Amino acid sequence: MVKREEKVRKGTHHSLETIKKISKSLEDKHPSKTTREKMSKSHIGLLAGEKSPMWGTHISDWHKEQISKSTKGKKRSLATREKISQNAKTNPNFGMKGKHPSPKTVEGMRERVTGEKNPMYGVHLIGEKNPNYQGGKSFEPYTLDFNKRFKENIKERDFHCCQLCNIGEEDLLLLKRYLVIHHIDYNKLLSIPQNCITLCDKCNAIANFNRNQWTEFFQSLLKERHNYQYTTEQKIILDYMEEIKWKINK
Repeated sequence: MVKREEKVRKGTHHSLETIKKISKSLEDKHPSKTTREKMSKSHIGLLAGEKSPMWGTHISDWHKEQISKSTKGKKRSLATREKISQNAKTNPNFGMKGKHPSPKTVEGMRERVTGEKNPMYGVHLIGEKNPNYQGGKSFEPYTLDFNKRFKENIKERDFHCCQLCNIGEEDLLLLKRYLVIHHIDYNKLLSIPQNCITLCDKCNAIANFNRNQWTEFFQSLLKERHNYQYTTEQKIILDYMEEIKWKINK
């Protein structure tokens, strides 16, 4: 049975003057040792959930607004900041920014994801089971005409920069990356200017996914820049006169 006093006070709020008086009366006061122990227990879960005296209660929007106003613009004292700093240092991840996790943390992470606990356990994405498997094309050898001279000519045509991210060769050296020549239709046996483009190693790895879309994109790019011609089925339309000019000039 709810007490009469609770019925009367339910849904009511203290006036601002009363709140100020309560706040002033509590200044420089600290909870007793017993209270601190109870608060500590509540933090470690002994008074969590239904065991908590605050279970099922909610802070009203009015109280939320008052709490926000009371804390806005306030600065913590040096003593309070020192306590917060000391508590933060007890955190096992304190000062770990840019560093490796502790051996204990690594071991815990390993236990959570090793063996049957790993969502990829028993799944092998190699060979035919890999969604990007192309019948072993990656093991096919390049043709003899895909040589150093040909690669340098393609890089020169593409101004020695990646045609996807536009990063230059000098900047790549600083990042310890490099330029590669990518076969647009992924056919290593067709090493001609219309089927090759300059990419950085990172973009080349990205282009191994969604191959049809990348083929269409790179063909449209070369068509716009060099007037190369392609069919709607992504086949190359060769201009033999242009091919002869290319070989003579290179």
